Amino acid sequence: MSVERQGSTPDRDQTDQGYRFAALREALREGETLSVKLDGQDLLLCQYRERVYAFENRCPHQGRAMDGALIRRGQLVCPHHGARFDLETGAPSGPLARCALKAFEVRLIASDVLVDSQPKGVTDSVP
Repeated sequence: MSVERQGSTPDRDQTDQGYRFAALREALREGETLSVKLDGQDLLLCQYRERVYAFENRCPHQGRAMDGALIRRGQLVCPHHGARFDLETGAPSGPLARCALKAFEVRLIASDVLVDSQPKGVTDSVP
């Protein structure tokens, strides 16, 4: 399933902090993924054990979109090559992937899934 959002959120404070509305929580299903476009960036949302994760929707193994990826034992499994990535960190697991997925912080506010506009570990430079 794919959803396109333009970054609107009812919570102005979250927008000021760099978080953008990505989806309604009810659009996510346990153990499944949801692809969304947020401010022009393709993201993959995942729900596992009642937690929500967000990654760039691109497998670093061969650069393909991960729509339809499976979630197995706390790992996101690429539907094309079987490359595995840790849901907590995006770190690769196994021989196929050597680079981590770009992971994004997620906040759940009421029924809204908000995603940070910058990947984890990346900050805006301040002059």
